[in-house]
Amino acid sequence: MPHTRVQLAAVTVPPLLAAVLIGLSVAVPWWVPAEAVLDARLLLWSAALVVEYAVGLVLPYAHWSLPSVGHWAERHGLIVLIALGEVVISLGVGPGRFDRLALTTRVITASVLGIALVAALWWLHFDSLAAGVEQSLHGVRDAVRVPQARDIYTYLHLLTILGVVSTALGLTLLVETVAMRHSPLAAAASVALHGGVALYLLSQVAIARRTFHRTNRPVLGTAVLVAALALPGAHLVPLVALVVLVAVCGALAVSQRMTADRRRVKNLLRREEHVTEEAVSAWRKRHL
Repeated sequence: MPHTRVQLAAVTVPPLLAAVLIGLSVAVPWWVPAEAVLDARLLLWSAALVVEYAVGLVLPYAHWSLPSVGHWAERHGLIVLIALGEVVISLGVGPGRFDRLALTTRVITASVLGIALVAALWWLHFDSLAAGVEQSLHGVRDAVRVPQARDIYTYLHLLTILGVVSTALGLTLLVETVAMRHSPLAAAASVALHGGVALYLLSQVAIARRTFHRTNRPVLGTAVLVAALALPGAHLVPLVALVVLVAVCGALAVSQRMTADRRRVKNLLRREEHVTEEAVSAWRKRHL
């Protein structure tokens, strides 16, 4: 059938093209001058990434469907969870990689604060936003579901992951600065840390906007504040800069816990669990 052929092309042609581009990047030294090898490889890698992510633009026209919203949301949620876990791993591995990064009280304090920051970021995504987005996606059908799932879980989640990666880099550089007793924090480390957190928060605003068609102003305002803290953060003692960042994100997480939207999402979750348990119990009584 024509639809089947279109769908097959959508899942086979882009990966093959991306694989060819990656293969060409391996062979770059054979046909590019030595001084241009890195630039050529970056160009080919970027092209491969664009090809892969461009597939989502044609999925609605390929008559694609999303039969299991729960599975889709769970898989992508695990990606975010793994990325946040990698931040914790980077904190644990970082101080032990070099002799100069001895495990001192200052390093331990910075690591604990880093984990507290990760906990705040986890809370802001998983406490109610992730569940609310899944509930919303359950409520849409037909041609609306695929573009919404694509925008939220492919494109906007990419911004979330980039924010986590930048935050991990910033925390690693901060812990190294603390261990070496350098002060203040380097400008690059401050930008990576604060910029990563700001990008993460902006991605949460964008996800909520795409799903619920309204802007979460407290999260947006906090993202702007965190981005603005990058400049003074480069002039502060590293631990002080991290304490301020953790306090800001922690205060945001606490405030989001008290919103009406969170209560609505949690009530729906409890009702869904109750109905599911009753249905499963009824089935077991009949068949087991």
